[in-house]
Amino acid sequence: MSPTNFKLNVGIVRYFVSVAILSFSAYVYTNGHPFFLILLGPPIQVANLILSALESTLGLHISNIDLIILMPSTLLYFSFVGFLIKQLLQEKPLQRYVSLIGLIGFLAYIHFTSWKNLSAYLGTL
Repeated sequence: MSPTNFKLNVGIVRYFVSVAILSFSAYVYTNGHPFFLILLGPPIQVANLILSALESTLGLHISNIDLIILMPSTLLYFSFVGFLIKQLLQEKPLQRYVSLIGLIGFLAYIHFTSWKNLSAYLGTL
């Protein structure tokens, strides 16, 4: 593929980026409502991991984690999920359905587990 013929095909990824922005905004403005805690559980845990690594490595305190760390991790997470679904929709029918069911099950497990851990940490479970 030559660079002149390169065409960026974002497809359904743009909808996942829109959902990421809307869910992040709703999470911030509702002060962590449990529904948005379920939806943003994995990006919150990734943001916490990045924050602890940065603070221990650089030795400084980052105060506004929502915009500096949580928003980019939310955008990356939802973009990656959208990209995976876009790629799986291009497979053969049987492989497509089996892979999509597996991916949706895996994502449901990840979101449930992170919701359970974050709720136990926050004391709302």
